[in-house]
Amino acid sequence: DPFPIPDAWMKWMAYDWGMASPAWFGWFSKAPWGTIYLYRELYLARQDPENPERWTGTGLTVDEQARRAKAAMLPDELASPCYAGPDLWERSAQSGETNASAAARAGIPMELAMSDRIQGWQRIHRALQPRMVDKAGNSVEEPELVIFKTCRHLLRTLPQLVSNEDKPEDVDDGQEDHPGDGLRYGLSRIPMGGGRKAEVFFGQ
Repeated sequence: DPFPIPDAWMKWMAYDWGMASPAWFGWFSKAPWGTIYLYRELYLARQDPENPERWTGTGLTVDEQARRAKAAMLPDELASPCYAGPDLWERSAQSGETNASAAARAGIPMELAMSDRIQGWQRIHRALQPRMVDKAGNSVEEPELVIFKTCRHLLRTLPQLVSNEDKPEDVDDGQEDHPGDGLRYGLSRIPMGGGRKAEVFFGQ
């Protein structure tokens, strides 16, 4: 269940971009006892009217997507940096600008995530394993990663992903893996430092 994220907890973001395919933003925070909470997501996608199980992209440009992510945040919220895959640093043939630069101009500064797919999926598996943690003197069992139930698209898609037959440590192509890709970006590098208050966002 969602709860208000304390002011002092560090917060950061992750982004898996797409125009023809869906795009996903995730907001992360780390508790003093080491648990990472995914407390918000924004899925820029639409359902195919002829096949409701299929989600496609919205056609929004990177800067438009970044502005929507910025609008989902509180005015005083600090969740930075935002980790993304290497394709965001490819330069446009027309403008010469990278998508990372366009996102930064729209208010979401980007940093390069660890992009090794197999290591990334292994990182997710490790983060979902239960372990004992000490919460104010109470020993409890919980995974390293806890996902707010409002992050419904990640919760919907992650359990449905199947392995690649040729590379069983990786997931197969052609799946709705955009939230999962964003999750592995967000877990691949964890920033140091504190943050300001990030309330729960009950939107899209």
